[in-house]
Amino acid sequence: MSDIVARFHEVELPRDLTSAYIVPIGDLHFGDPGCDVGKVRRYLSWVAERDNAYILLNGDLANVAIASSVSDTYSETVPVREQRKFLVELLTPLRSRILGMTGGNHEHRIAKETGDDLTEIIAEMLGVPYFENEMWLKLSLGTGQNGKRVAYSIYMTHGFGGGRRPGGKANNLETVAEICGCDVVITSHTHTMMALPLVRYVPDLQNNCVREVKQVAVSTGGYLKRGGYAARFGYKPVKIGSPRIRLDGTRKDAHASV
Repeated sequence: MSDIVARFHEVELPRDLTSAYIVPIGDLHFGDPGCDVGKVRRYLSWVAERDNAYILLNGDLANVAIASSVSDTYSETVPVREQRKFLVELLTPLRSRILGMTGGNHEHRIAKETGDDLTEIIAEMLGVPYFENEMWLKLSLGTGQNGKRVAYSIYMTHGFGGGRRPGGKANNLETVAEICGCDVVITSHTHTMMALPLVRYVPDLQNNCVREVKQVAVSTGGYLKRGGYAARFGYKPVKIGSPRIRLDGTRKDAHASV
């Protein structure tokens, strides 16, 4: 018998929703001079204008340039304390739409030095669920043809590595999707928006068959304009913003647009 390695955090959306949008936001890097605050405000406004839109926050919301980090402490627009205050003020109007938060490597700098988790503090101030390294979410909405809720499994973690080329970033994203096997997989860190429609075969021994199951793997992109570190080391410019994930509430069907 297999051991249980994680349990889903369950969220029940309204039964009358025929669809829901999830906007995963990561790599805002507030505090860095290249942070495009205006862009993230427009995405938050898009969510606020729709009753069926929700948010997931996936780390590196604050830049957290401290003395021991790679980031330049002298170029920060505001100190870490002000970064925390700004993020809480920015997100408070939509806190009821935030389904969960995970931490990023930039916030982890403080945890490594002091033991304090900046993302956990922000989550507590907003009153939203926090998951340090990875989130397993079961999201139910609408009503299917069989009268039951339509449920989606969603896995989210900040992510890692990736290199300069899109292929390397896609490989890492696909690796995470293979590990967790969820309907929707979300990573960040690479600052590159990407959506991979994947298919996996799942043995169904009870019915003596193999079923084809769809997965949508998404890399969230970010809000840091090219300059500073990216310019010095020759990284390409990337599209600023977040993808949108649409979940059907009448049948099992997930799509992502970038």
